[in-house]
Amino acid sequence: MSTDPEQTQESPSATVEAKSEIQEYLEVSHQRHKLFPRAALVGFCAGGVAVVFRALLAAGDALRNGLIAWSDTLPFFGWLFPILFSAVGALLASAIVFYYAPETGGSGIPHLKAVLHRLRDLSWIRVLGVKMISGVLAIGSGLALGREGPTVQMGGAIADGIARAMKVSPADRLTLTAAGAGAGLLLSESLHAGSTAAANKSYAAGYEKGRSDSAKQQYHTLIEQQRQPAGGTNEPTTLFDIPLPEREVGGAILKPSARTLRIQE
Repeated sequence: MSTDPEQTQESPSATVEAKSEIQEYLEVSHQRHKLFPRAALVGFCAGGVAVVFRALLAAGDALRNGLIAWSDTLPFFGWLFPILFSAVGALLASAIVFYYAPETGGSGIPHLKAVLHRLRDLSWIRVLGVKMISGVLAIGSGLALGREGPTVQMGGAIADGIARAMKVSPADRLTLTAAGAGAGLLLSESLHAGSTAAANKSYAAGYEKGRSDSAKQQYHTLIEQQRQPAGGTNEPTTLFDIPLPEREVGGAILKPSARTLRIQE
């Protein structure tokens, strides 16, 4: 049985193309295996920067709230201190950004996108330091600014610094920079969701406690009054005052009080 040589023998061009595809696949796979541990390190460091940033913002909020509470105790011009605190913080943040790193103005995400498109350079030490300090001053002083943008830019900056320390290629450095920005955004959103859930839980607990101490107690008092007979009876009635200790009724903690026991003969 004869066979056609054209069907059994591959052309030289097809063989070269197959070898080229296999070689390209092996190179990409090897590059990914090299980038994975580096990307993991970048994500860990970007997450650490995000945690530090959020901790500093929480400290700034506590300082501002303490200043507001202290200013309420002053007789005349206490209201000026929170205003001065916010104005000085905003002024210092603007001056630091203007004189040291204008590219950190705003959220910083447009600058990072320009870096990834090879349109701008990234001085990671300056960007990281200025963004951290100015962000804490601006947001901590009470300005209504987002936390996600600064975290993204700082994540990209720390990733660029790690990539330069590892002396990777420019293409790999941009890949790691994008990974650091993504890690910063992910952790920032996670921390924001966690803090929002904790705040809602605290608000609900405080609201429920407030109701139990005032509104619920008034509610039970009105219920007891409604149970009393509506005036105008000729039957002799004896009243006994019964002291009641602190107790829990329907989830409400009622303060010690007294109830009147009516006995009609």
